[in-house]
Parts: sequence; structure tokens; C-alpha cells
Amino acid sequence: SFLLFFSGWFELPEEKNCNVYVSGLPLDMTDKEFEELMSKYGVISPDPNDLRQKKIRLYRDEHGRVKGDGRCRYVRVNRFFLRHCVTRFLPL
Repeated sequence: SFLLFFSGWFELPEEKNCNVYVSGLPLDMTDKEFEELMSKYGVISPDPNDLRQKKIRLYRDEHGRVKGDGRCRYVRVNRFFLRHCVTRFLPL
């Protein structure tokens, strides 16, 4: 249910990270739209090289066009989201 989706959060240990790779994104997606999408599932980590920025990016080709995939690193992640990813995408 929708309420279950936002029912629990947990902190990731400092030495751990939760990098999420996403493919199949629209080719006209903006950086802001990607950040809005990914922030629904957790707290995005700050970039250690520039704390004013977040550790999230859309991959682009040599001409700067979005390729349809991206990466996001979380500090806090929704438990349901993480469980869904693990059970859906990792071989058991």
C-alpha cells in the first residue's frame, strides 16, 4: 500500500553507501527531475568534493545529451524501497 512505502527509514553506516543505478529514464529528463524522482526514496548524500552539491548524476554522451541512465547515492533510504530493490533485482 502507499502508506507502507513511507513507513520506515534507516541510517546507513558511515563506511557503507547505497549507490543506486537507474536505467530506462526518459531522454528529455532534466537533472532537477531526476533529483526529485530519486529524493522520493531516500535522503541523497552530499558530494564529498562539494558539500553544496548532491551525489547524483544523469549520464550524458559526448554532446551533453542524456543517455537514459543515472546514479544516486543515499545517506538514508526508505526500508521498503531497499527491500524491493534487493528482492527484485538481486539473484537469490
